[in-house]
Amino acid sequence: MAAGMSMYAQKFGHIYSDSLLMAMPEKTAAEEKLRALAKQYQDAIDQKDAEFSQKYQAYVQLDPSTPDIIRADKEQELTRMQQGMQEFAVTMQNKLEEERERLMTPVYEKARVAIQSVAKQNGYTYVFDASTGVTLYEGGDNIINLVKAELGIQ
Repeated sequence: MAAGMSMYAQKFGHIYSDSLLMAMPEKTAAEEKLRALAKQYQDAIDQKDAEFSQKYQAYVQLDPSTPDIIRADKEQELTRMQQGMQEFAVTMQNKLEEERERLMTPVYEKARVAIQSVAKQNGYTYVFDASTGVTLYEGGDNIINLVKAELGIQ
């Protein structure tokens, strides 16, 4: 009977994937690219904001005798600029999220493949990610060092 039970023995492991990802140079490089892109986007938004502020100040300082049609034209221009700035900000945020996904997907995939490889090489039936806050099994081996070795990370 004991021999039959060993056939069903399962080996469990766990990993803190957030710690693994933080140790991966590819994640650091991706984050640096994202920070640089975010700065470029913010600089462009700041420039548009400065242009808007300048035009708004010019509008506020219009001579009281300025004809209504000119005032209305300036107000419409400011409204269009403000709408354009809002649309630009939303577009930039969406582009930043798209770039984040494009850069981070290969990093996550590389970590996933390495975890699977280590699990297979070491006979783990299940590997739980303890960084999700849901620990399904508290025992087992922490395999982060094995996965780091698989990735060539010290």
